[in-house]
Amino acid sequence: MPRFALCSMMLSDLGLLEAAKRIWLMGYEGIELPAGPIAELTVEDAERLGDELRLYNLDVVGVHMLLMGLQEAQITSCDSRLRDNAVVHVEKLARNTAALGGKIMVWGSPGNRTYDESESWETAANRAVEVWKRCAEFAETHGVVIALEPLGPSETNFMNTAEEAIELIERVGSPNVRLLLDMKAMGSEAKPMDQIIRESADYLVHFHANDPNRRGPGQGKADTGAAAKALNERNYDGWVSVEAFECPEGGEVEAKLSLDCLKSAFSGQ
Repeated sequence: MPRFALCSMMLSDLGLLEAAKRIWLMGYEGIELPAGPIAELTVEDAERLGDELRLYNLDVVGVHMLLMGLQEAQITSCDSRLRDNAVVHVEKLARNTAALGGKIMVWGSPGNRTYDESESWETAANRAVEVWKRCAEFAETHGVVIALEPLGPSETNFMNTAEEAIELIERVGSPNVRLLLDMKAMGSEAKPMDQIIRESADYLVHFHANDPNRRGPGQGKADTGAAAKALNERNYDGWVSVEAFECPEGGEVEAKLSLDCLKSAFSGQ
């Protein structure tokens, strides 16, 4: 049975510790943090923050949005300086994620991987794999796992499907580079979501629960029950993190609705 976490960005109007308190009171067991502020911490500050979050009986899942907002970091660029910048940034994040007590580093950041279509996909893939191989070395050192996140073609032209992500994971060849599946993103694939989950299960290390309408699970057309059934069939026992970008009644209401949906779906009700 998976454990349920919330991406803290959904409560970004609150201070982080107040958000953590409310996440715990709602019944979540974990918290997933945006990477930007974490990269700027010292190791000691990251350790202290992790301890403070655990006072609310929350485990730190890890970080997401690894490169978001960084104009000078791009993993498919022909400019090696931009690729090097991405590696340096992710190395800091790996260190601090471990200091927090986290394990998962979600590599989404669509704008920082979109490639110039005057070049080939293969050229872009070779550059990205070279970056991920370098990052895998310090991920292993710090005991964290990089979770590659396929995202739909409305967000990026690179790594749009689980099948494409798995091909790239195989090229990297590291146990510290695995797969994340996101319900919103899977809605853009031709295959049904439950089929994608079953076919990808051997690579899966993390899961984002949401909907193609950018709300939480159960708040749109995505079949959360089918996703839960497929994950249960594959004995997935990792984290399922709610990541909603549209919260019409506020983040706290969306978080509560999402958790109720997940509990029902995974219990088979």
